[in-house]
Amino acid sequence: MPPYYGSSKHGSCSLPRFYHEACALKSNGQARRRNASFGCRHPEDFIYRAEIEEMERALDGRLRIVTALSRVNRAKKVYVQDWVQEMDAEVLRLLSEGVKFYICRHASMAREVRKGVGEAMGRKNSWGEQEVKEWGEGVKRRAKWQEDISG
Repeated sequence: MPPYYGSSKHGSCSLPRFYHEACALKSNGQARRRNASFGCRHPEDFIYRAEIEEMERALDGRLRIVTALSRVNRAKKVYVQDWVQEMDAEVLRLLSEGVKFYICRHASMAREVRKGVGEAMGRKNSWGEQEVKEWGEGVKRRAKWQEDISG
């Protein structure tokens, strides 16, 4: 499983695999920092909260999970793609290091995450729309960007 994972509520079923691989790498002395963004509407929808908090503790700071609760603040909804865009400097750093991104669940979320990361990459490299498109196609072709989506 890749070192970046983004998901909405129902896409979290593969998160334990992400965690278990990180634990195996840690036990072999190969663990590197992993990031995950997980989204749901309300705190009570956060169905794996205890397990996720335990994952963070077990990996001694090598796992960072950001939760986007889209309906908590009625003035502004916050989605996974908003967190990813807010962390764009870290996302770009991870991409430059060659990590793999895994986006799971909603096609609309994946599209918005992909768009935000592409825009950040374009700004960083002074690329036009065509270069951003080619970059996006290239990371997918090299399996550095994977999506398991529906809808």
